[in-house]
Amino acid sequence: MPRTGFTLIELLVVVLIIGILAAVALPQYQTAVGKSRAAEALINLKALAGAVDRYVLETGGSYPNDFSKLDIAFGDNCSGANCIHGAYCYTLQYTESQKLVSAYADMTCGGNVLTLAIFFEDTDYYSIAMKRGDILCIARWQDQLKRICLALGGKTSFTGSAPAFILGR
Repeated sequence: MPRTGFTLIELLVVVLIIGILAAVALPQYQTAVGKSRAAEALINLKALAGAVDRYVLETGGSYPNDFSKLDIAFGDNCSGANCIHGAYCYTLQYTESQKLVSAYADMTCGGNVLTLAIFFEDTDYYSIAMKRGDILCIARWQDQLKRICLALGGKTSFTGSAPAFILGR
């Protein structure tokens, strides 16, 4: 009598192989998604930096403390110095010693996540000498975030409060 189906063992082997392939592919997929989101955030951050530069030139040196003062529309979910756009929360941060625009990979504008920042003047940021226009990628001690920073072009690594990579200007 001819065989017309698969045995239970054959089906279990196929399921096991599919499970192993999925276990190998899932981390790579998550890293690829993280890279694409971070690349989008980097493009948005550069656009924001250009808008802030134009604002500073127009006002004679003062920095904006609100997204509504910028000459670009940057989403509908903005409140004061914070704006949620896509998978990132963007924030305008200006103190006497540090002037920067940051993008956080969460909706709370901070926390233990991937952080991108563009600096508007030379400054010492947590023992990292930053120059005007430098872009910093902070990985927060997670290997996947380190890989994303490196994929964005991070060259120099620092290990102060968290691993950080200068992406350039």
